[in-house]
Amino acid sequence: MTDTHRFMLPWVTLVHTATFFLQELDAHLEETLGLSTVEQEFLNQLAKRGGGRTMTDFAGALRLSKAGMTKLVDRLEEAGLVSRSPSPEDRRVTHVGLTAKGGRLVSRSREVLEAWVEENFGRLLEGAELDAVGDALRKVLEAHGRWSGQMAYLRGEAPTPD
Repeated sequence: MTDTHRFMLPWVTLVHTATFFLQELDAHLEETLGLSTVEQEFLNQLAKRGGGRTMTDFAGALRLSKAGMTKLVDRLEEAGLVSRSPSPEDRRVTHVGLTAKGGRLVSRSREVLEAWVEENFGRLLEGAELDAVGDALRKVLEAHGRWSGQMAYLRGEAPTPD
């Protein structure tokens, strides 16, 4: 096996696995909750961080354009899940907050997500395999400065700022 083949095979496998899982999870969340994975992630981040961040901050975290973020918030606001308010310091800035309905959906979405991941990923691997996958992917993310506080929290470590 060549050195190139040695790293390309795991890379291609990772990309195909991530693509497959994101498509399947997106379909499941849409069917179960009426949310896309991006909407679920945004609502989850909003619940964890509160309304103190701007729409622009969230757009960067979700890898959306400003226009894409506006459309996302429009849909969620129309569904009664979020509300917008102008920043008291700078009226050009808009803050987004969860409504009570949005908060209830976040709680439900976390349960649905955890059950889906357990069924489609967690139960397929032994404990040592899960640890090895997690450790390997963490090493890659850390090398690129992308190990987030949420991931640290999931591993039982103290959260760090993103």
